[in-house]
Amino acid sequence: MGFHAKTVFILDDDDAVRDSLALLLESHGRTARAFRSWEELHPHAGELPSGCLLLDYHMPGRNGLELLSALRAEGVDPPTVLITGGGTDAIMNSAARAGVAFLEKPVTDEGLMGAIDRALS
Repeated sequence: MGFHAKTVFILDDDDAVRDSLALLLESHGRTARAFRSWEELHPHAGELPSGCLLLDYHMPGRNGLELLSALRAEGVDPPTVLITGGGTDAIMNSAARAGVAFLEKPVTDEGLMGAIDRALS
């Protein structure tokens, strides 16, 4: 199975961002599944390692890295790209320690697709 056949699971609480990311991914031949909350995504956690998780850092309740940590505690460790609209050195360093790619919004098409390809390779 080639990289382009793998699903990108989007977790972002902002409807407009989530929808635009899904459209962008689909325009690049990806399958995108979008979720607005941990509660929506969690029942599908077992599917995540077969694709890539595109994860917003700023989520209600727990932040994106805390959500990823919860997944890993359940034995689910998907390739992950963390995105945020308010990146700080601390967030970037935490993402690096967690072994995930980090992008700041607004993301470019090339930057996003490159990060997803690298996460999946």
